[in-house]
Amino acid sequence: CNKKCLKSATMRNKKCLKSATMRLKSATMRNKKCLKSATMCNRKCLKSATMCNKKCLKSATMCNKKCLKSATMCNRKCLKSATMCNRKKCLKSATMCNKKCLMSATMRNRKCLKSATMCNRKCLKSATMCNRKCLKSATMCNRKCLKSAAMCNKKCVKSA
Repeated sequence: CNKKCLKSATMRNKKCLKSATMRLKSATMRNKKCLKSATMCNRKCLKSATMCNKKCLKSATMCNKKCLKSATMCNRKCLKSATMCNRKKCLKSATMCNKKCLMSATMRNRKCLKSATMCNRKCLKSATMCNRKCLKSATMCNRKCLKSAAMCNKKCVKSA
């Protein structure tokens, strides 16, 4: 993205957020340079870090614990510092933040952080990393996902 795009993405430009941050496969994000500068990982990183890799998604539609911790979601440190951490710090902790973490690190939208990124401790342990309100409105993990803690269905994995 050009500098103007980067600045607007950081400054909560809704139009830019939708086209640059959320739509990973959109035409806006095909350029490797753009991917890196928009706090998005390169292609390899997108597959292995932002979401579980294809192999993980295919295998019983669930990710193993390692995948869930390192790839699907940010670690606790990343979640706590998501509002204040700069891109580099956020990217380094937990190997990469998940989509929602990337969004919060890029745009730092308080409303978004409260409803989607921040989670209570109980939920952190359950590996879905969202409070009840978040589960219903953001990650949409089913109850079974909460109980099994380490695994989520495809929908949960993608949105988590």
